[in-house]
Amino acid sequence: MLGACLGIVLGGLLAWGILGTLESEVPDLRLTVPWDNVAVFLGLGLAVGVGAAVWPARRAGRMDVLAAIRTE
Repeated sequence: MLGACLGIVLGGLLAWGILGTLESEVPDLRLTVPWDNVAVFLGLGLAVGVGAAVWPARRAGRMDVLAAIRTE
């Protein structure tokens, strides 16, 4: 989720900066953000992040703490 948020913020900043440099050459250039696509991307990032964390968390939750310390 952190990577998805960082990617959206950095991508937006880079797009804003690039469009700012091109504004003198193309006067009708505007930055538009497709908020529905951004929401879908964030939702997928959340789903993949939670899905990737469930299996290790369940495994760690069933493990005996003293047995885990003893094996290291």
